[in-house]
Amino acid sequence: MIRAVLAAATAVALLAAAGPALADARAETTADRIATAGERLDRAAADLAADSAAARPGEPAARRTVRVSVPAGFDAAPVAFAGIGPRSAFRGSSGGSAGSGADAGTGSSPGSDPGIATRAGSERGVRQDDAEGDPTALGYRIRERPTRTIPIPSVTTAGGSVVELDRGTTRIRLRYVRLEGRPSVVLSRPHS
Repeated sequence: MIRAVLAAATAVALLAAAGPALADARAETTADRIATAGERLDRAAADLAADSAAARPGEPAARRTVRVSVPAGFDAAPVAFAGIGPRSAFRGSSGGSAGSGADAGTGSSPGSDPGIATRAGSERGVRQDDAEGDPTALGYRIRERPTRTIPIPSVTTAGGSVVELDRGTTRIRLRYVRLEGRPSVVLSRPHS
């Protein structure tokens, strides 16, 4: 009887000691998976710009749909917010839900469909920031941790908006058009 009690107490102590390490590992795994999603989106936008001609207003544009995954479930740390927008929109956001921290002051709201433009530069390169010099990033916050941003070098924001990403998979539509006389890949959430 005493052995069973001691074994149970030892097991509980080991689980309690391992809990923080497991939480840290889940958070880092979640961060790595979000970074990979940002890199895939960046590559898809750059590839669309490199492989297509920009459409003029009113003309059919080259397009591509990309799935961006924000980890959810037992093996992922809980993500409080994830979105794509100007890096400055994610600075200083450490509390609350998606609508009360990371996107404060950006004009976005849950369910809105703001656009983001990826501007192709000369030759096959792309610009690394928008006209105001505020580079675009995939920003996210894992609960009880600070906000992190993943730069998306080939993307600039249109109008300073933030496109919110759902937990799980979000479909993003990329369209290659001319905006303000410049070739741009416009990013939006498709209406469905």
